[in-house]
Amino acid sequence: MTRYTFGGGGSGSSSYSVSVDSTKNGSVSVSPKDANKGTTITITIAPNDGYELDDLTVTDKSGDTVKLTKKSNTKYIFTMPASKVTVEASFVEARLWLCLTRTCPLWT
Repeated sequence: MTRYTFGGGGSGSSSYSVSVDSTKNGSVSVSPKDANKGTTITITIAPNDGYELDDLTVTDKSGDTVKLTKKSNTKYIFTMPASKVTVEASFVEARLWLCLTRTCPLWT
């Protein structure tokens, strides 16, 4: 897995980097790519044709999960903690549901 790191975040700095792990079958971008604690970070996902987002996780330098808020099917936000973070996403083939009866999982 290749990891891309954007921005600063060295010791003594109040600005922390947002790293995005590379992924297959889609892309992930963040804005801004480095930020101070408390800054709202936007994550934009773009699945390749025929794929959908399976999982999206942001972790801090201690490995703790950072809370995400879904704004749309392609945009998520989080509040920057006082450490660098890593964004990880996985994409899977899109599922097509064909339901002909009331036992369809979409109706339960």
